[in-house]
Amino acid sequence: MGRNGNNRKRPGSDNIAEVDLICNISGRIVPIEVKSGKCTRAAGLAHYISKYSPLNAVLISENNFKEGAIVSDIPLYAVWKICEWIGP
Repeated sequence: MGRNGNNRKRPGSDNIAEVDLICNISGRIVPIEVKSGKCTRAAGLAHYISKYSPLNAVLISENNFKEGAIVSDIPLYAVWKICEWIGP
């Protein structure tokens, strides 16, 4: 059970879409998933996107920069550029 009393379930359930961080970047709510390697299966981020339809989302990993329609891949070494990459 989570701190606020909600049962925490894995992605795919109707209850919680788990992501690592949710940030306010340039006035937008941006879900962020962090992966430690090049294998970047982000089921929680995909579930969050399908449930809440954010304009932008970020996947941080060892992979290179890649901009998609919604998800931007940002390498671990360039995390400091998130605001520039997602900005207005």
